[in-house]
Amino acid sequence: MRYIVFNFLKSIFQTAHWLSLDVVLGAISLHLAFSNLPVGKSVTWNTTTSLLALSVWAIYLLDRLLDNRKPEENQTKRHLFHLKYQFNLSLLFLLILCICFFLVFTLSTPILHFGICISFSVAIYFGLVHAYLTNKKSIFWVKTIGISVIYPLAVVGSIFVQQSSINLSSWLAALFVGFISFQNLLLFAYFENGQPSGYGKVIRYIAILLLFTWIFLFYGAQTYPSFLTGILAGISVIYSLIPIFYNQLIKNENYRWIIDSLLITSILSLIF
Repeated sequence: MRYIVFNFLKSIFQTAHWLSLDVVLGAISLHLAFSNLPVGKSVTWNTTTSLLALSVWAIYLLDRLLDNRKPEENQTKRHLFHLKYQFNLSLLFLLILCICFFLVFTLSTPILHFGICISFSVAIYFGLVHAYLTNKKSIFWVKTIGISVIYPLAVVGSIFVQQSSINLSSWLAALFVGFISFQNLLLFAYFENGQPSGYGKVIRYIAILLLFTWIFLFYGAQTYPSFLTGILAGISVIYSLIPIFYNQLIKNENYRWIIDSLLITSILSLIF
């Protein structure tokens, strides 16, 4: 009986991961964490949070579905899952778009204008990656740089545009998210391309940079930005250690859920 329950829970967790729900939870966690800046206060889940979660989910679903249209794409378990349930996931994508369409009308003008700019950036990204570019190396770098810029902009920017002024510490925290997003994508490339040494070095250098920045600018300060950036620096350091366990994590693609799920830990900042 215990074995049956374990397999059932494992199946649910695996499906949630293949549906990119861990990425969505990571985006929500970061969004709520940044909504608490600069001094820490009660957090309210609002329409912007819901729209962000649905938008991130829709983007990742579409990206996976379009990946399967490329004959040269590696057929990982995640790709096979999206290929098997392509019709169902396409309907889910359309449903999410419909919900997002109705939620847009409840947004304030600054958020709406910001959302239009982000949507335009996402459209350019999809056009380059899935239609215009054919060279694998070019696609990789557009994906890596594009997502590491668009993701933090969407998650953090939707908070910043609602504030009349933004502290320097908040800008630095946002910069931390950008670097972590870049590490995240390089880690996936590290595992998918057979441990390129250059990727591992960049991941470690970013961790060192963020850790020393936190120590120099935030260590000892009993403030919410210090607590949040400390968590983000910790995520970065863990990212730098993950390549050490390459042989263990490459099995069953365990590295995927670990890398994406780490972003969820940013929600711990709310206990400050």
